[in-house]
This record gives sequence, structure tokens and C-alpha cells, in this order.
Amino acid sequence: MSLRVRIFLSFLLVQLASAVLILGWYFYSLQAELAALTRNNAQEAVLQSIDSTEDYFLPAETLAEAGRYLLSAGLLGRDRPEQLERYFFEQLQSWPQIAGLYVGYPDGGFFYVMLSDEEASGGTRTKIIETRDDSRRVRLIWRDQDFEAVRSDEDPQDAYDPRSRSWYRDAIARGDSVWTDPYVFFTSRKPGITLAVPLSGVDGEPPAVFGVDIEISEISGFLTRSSLGLRGTAFIATA
Repeated sequence: MSLRVRIFLSFLLVQLASAVLILGWYFYSLQAELAALTRNNAQEAVLQSIDSTEDYFLPAETLAEAGRYLLSAGLLGRDRPEQLERYFFEQLQSWPQIAGLYVGYPDGGFFYVMLSDEEASGGTRTKIIETRDDSRRVRLIWRDQDFEAVRSDEDPQDAYDPRSRSWYRDAIARGDSVWTDPYVFFTSRKPGITLAVPLSGVDGEPPAVFGVDIEISEISGFLTRSSLGLRGTAFIATA
């Protein structure tokens, strides 16, 4: 092999080695930048999911605080059932993720308005438990989207007592707002969670408790619509 050929081959090898080093460094840098970009995009997607989840639950917290004020101040109460029912009705029409609103009283009384298509599409079902002088009366009212009553009834077999429910006991024990663990709602028989807040008692009386229900199906639908990339999945976990 002549000297000229050797010099040419050596030069070619040097060029190839340089090209390999440059390309290797380029792809290494590109891989690092792509990895950093992927991490940043993943973090951004997670933060957006957390923000949207907090926004999803914000109406429940807003309703809980407003209800605590209105009920504790006596601006709404079971002594004016039509006003209380209409207020709950209007809030349910405004916030579709909320399944029901109610107040449980220390004497076992109960005032509950829930979304229900049982008698009218997009309507509501109201349950009122009145306890007075050892007597108990359970009234039911179904209304349409215009707040017109379409049916009313009584249920003497209903044995529901709000004081025995976890949302009532937990709010009383904590003395502040509390999110329950998932459980099956008594009336709809659907799983969900409740935000419960105790109300100020009058003249030393035990406090009542105001509750806001959200069904698990609504939460699942919201999470299904939440996007975390092509294969990402969002979920909510309790402690």
C-alpha cells in the first residue's frame, strides 16, 4: 500500500471518527433535550389536571360556605321550607356536578333536594322529614325544571336518620368542613362523596349539618374528559 493511499485512508478514518463523535454528541444532546421536554410536558399536564380538578370541586366548597352562612344566620331554614327548597333547586340547576343539597338537624329532621328524572326530565326530588312531639312525618315532592310540583307523597316507612350517617357524625366531631370517603347514597343508591359543614347552633343547641353531594359517576366522567397526553390517566386518591 503506497504512502499516498495510507495518508488518504488515515484522513478518511479521522473524518469518519469525527463524524461519529459529532453525531453521537448531537443525538445524546437531542435525547437529553427530548427527555427534559417530556418531563416538562408531563409536569405541565399534571399541574393542569390538578388545577382543573380543584376547579371541579370548587362549586361544592362555594355552596358549602354560602349555605353555612345563610343557614347559620337564619336567612334560610326549615321554618320557611319553600324558600329553602327553591334555593337548593336553583343551585342544583346552576351546578350540574352537584347531585344533592341537604340539612340534617339534631332532632332527626332532614331537608333534602336532589336531582331526579324520576317524574320529570331535569327535575328534582325533595324529601322533608319533620319531627315534632315524638311524631315523625316524611314528605316527598317531585318538581320539573320550572319548579312546578308534578307529584307529592308521604312515606311513613322511611326510617332515615341523618344523625346516624357518616357525613353528619364526621362534621360534628371535627367541628369544621369535611370530605367523606366514598359511600352509597341512601336515596339514589349511587356511590358518591359528600362535603359536610356544621352550622352554628342557636342558644347552645347542638349544630345542624349542611351537606353537598357529588356522585362518583360525575367525577369519573370529568376525569375521563381530562387529557394527560396520548396515554395518560388522571385519578383522585384519598389519604
